[in-house]
Amino acid sequence: GGIPRMLHQSWKTVKIPEKMRKYVASWHKYHSDWEYRFWTDHDCRELFRLLMSDFLPIYDSYKLPVQRADASRYLIIQTYGGVYVDLDFEALREIDEGLLGNYTLVIGQEPKAHTHVLFSLERLICNAWLASVQGHPLWDIVFQELRQRSNITTISATGPRALDAAFGMYQRSSATAANASTSKMIGESNSFPVKIVDSEVLYPFFDEANRDIRRTCAQREKSKPNPTIHSNNTTNMSTSTTAVLSSSLQDNTRLTTREERLNETCRRLEQLNFKNPPLTNKSYAVHHWVHTWFPGRYSFSYSSRFSAPSFNAYEAMTQIREQVRKGDKVSQS
Repeated sequence: GGIPRMLHQSWKTVKIPEKMRKYVASWHKYHSDWEYRFWTDHDCRELFRLLMSDFLPIYDSYKLPVQRADASRYLIIQTYGGVYVDLDFEALREIDEGLLGNYTLVIGQEPKAHTHVLFSLERLICNAWLASVQGHPLWDIVFQELRQRSNITTISATGPRALDAAFGMYQRSSATAANASTSKMIGESNSFPVKIVDSEVLYPFFDEANRDIRRTCAQREKSKPNPTIHSNNTTNMSTSTTAVLSSSLQDNTRLTTREERLNETCRRLEQLNFKNPPLTNKSYAVHHWVHTWFPGRYSFSYSSRFSAPSFNAYEAMTQIREQVRKGDKVSQS
């Protein structure tokens, strides 16, 4: 039956920080006919108690709230299907068949400023936006991975690195099971087709406030010739931010080594002065990298962001969806 038209979000309680209002409102604006489920910390623990009680000791042992939030979203999406969205994600348009298609799982990857510069990786799947059918086999593998990482005390125990590792195992198991003569997307099986979208689709912005991006680029070795500057793609290069975005930040498939990826991505970031380029029509949503779980090291002051007034998730949903039904302009402020 495809991915259900159901949105999931979560927070400690139904009282959400006021600064998240416009982001939450955007999902109701474009998905007013979708079912909406909001999960509190209490709801999430109850879900584990009822459906995966053997995991509860690990869940309760997590030192960081974000670890429990990560584990919870996997169980929510495994149990109900639909689309899970972090509170700092802003919808730009409706999730449609162009994004979901006939796939049973759709996930995005972090921008290359993160993967190539911060993490020295070619790809890192992100867990801030997840779309899945009920019972997709990936989620069983995810919880196997979480069990193996249960002694890790950082977000690597549950976050994007754990999800990416589990997805790698899913890819390998799918490839083993598939007919070797059949050409299909990596990670795709006949029963459970999977789609990994380019970072521009769901994560077009990198975290501008993360000082380590600029610092890492500044510290990279500059004495060697840049191996990624080819005559066929740098002659008369446009310095417009849109051209910069489309030419490299989103498509570095020709790059094979960590050094090449780092140099190319840093070069593009320097052209952008380490600022995000304008959004394009390829983007369905944008992640604002608020880092609610991390008090202030990379983004703005934690206290200034989250000591502000709050609003009720369900009251906001009712108000915004009523505005949509009446054809009124939706207020997102």
